[in-house]
Parts: sequence; structure tokens; C-alpha cells
Amino acid sequence: MRQTALLNCLLATNAVLLGGLLWTQVAEQPFAASAEAAPQSRPTSSRAPTDVVDTNMSGGVPNAGLQRLEILKELQRLRAVTEVQARALESLGKAIGSGKIKVEVSNIDDFASAVASVQRANAAGEPPVVRPAAPAGTAGATPPSSP
Repeated sequence: MRQTALLNCLLATNAVLLGGLLWTQVAEQPFAASAEAAPQSRPTSSRAPTDVVDTNMSGGVPNAGLQRLEILKELQRLRAVTEVQARALESLGKAIGSGKIKVEVSNIDDFASAVASVQRANAAGEPPVVRPAAPAGTAGATPPSSP
């Protein structure tokens, strides 16, 4: 009885392996692509890593030190841009607070009816009806008046 079970197990394993071999012969692509190691990256000059900018990564292992330096430079650039934007936003806030910027909505009735139609459409489960924009100059921001 034990020998029969062992024989059945070996025959099943053999059938699975034979099926795999047959599949690799019939299928257009093998189970795994060819596995080849990438060539090792070696420095080509004796300069310091901060002087070398390796932009040609043709199949070699990337230089982690150079990647970190590039990331740090990009972070410094982003920090500078963010500081400029923060100063611009602060000056805009001061202008709004001082009353130099004035916004006047002249078509508030049209706005209210548009909001009401969207709310009705949402309540009914229908898509809202979008009307064309009003002609230029009927609503929006007005330039500050000169004293």
C-alpha cells in the first residue's frame, strides 16, 4: 500500500515536470527572463564625489552618493522656491487686510440661482446643468481705487 502511494506521488511529480517542459517548448516566452548581473560601477576619475556628476548610467549600478547630492540640491531649490512663495502670500495677505484689494460681485442673483439649480440636481440624482459663462466684465474683481 505504501509503495503504491509513493509510486503515485512520483508519477504525479513526473507529470507536472513534463507538463512544465512541454509548456516552455510551446509557449512564446519562457517562465523567467534571462537573469544576468549588471556590470559593476567603478569610478572613472580620481575627482571627489561632489565634483562628479554621473548622468550616463548605462547599465551600471547607480551611485548612491551622487543621487543623495542631487536630492539635497533639489531640496534646497524647493526650499528657496517655497520661501519666495510664502513671502508673496504674506504680502497678498497684508494687501487684503489693509483694504487695498476689493472684490465686488455684481451678479449675485445669477450666482444664487446657479447654486440652487446644482443643489436641486444633486437632490434629484441628476447631473447639474452647466450654463455658459457670463460675458466678460459683468462680475469679478475690480482694481483698487486710487486715493
